[in-house]
Amino acid sequence: MMRDFTEFGLIYFNNPLIVHQKLYEKFPLKLEHFRRWVEIFGATVDKLSTGETAENTKLRAKMVAYSLNQRINRHSTQINSKTSN
Repeated sequence: MMRDFTEFGLIYFNNPLIVHQKLYEKFPLKLEHFRRWVEIFGATVDKLSTGETAENTKLRAKMVAYSLNQRINRHSTQINSKTSN
């Protein structure tokens, strides 16, 4: 479901904020949801790639998750999970 949702948002809207706002109307997204996404994304990147590009990709994912959380939930909270991903 998450992959389908992500593909839908990126392909059809090319604006993750709008897609997440629509989802939020049906299912409120909380900080733990963004943290979990970062964990899953980081683990997937680690399985598929290594090196500087992989690390930059994971950093970018954290930045996107932080920004989406900020805009949707209107508060400042660290996205960094307990893991080092």
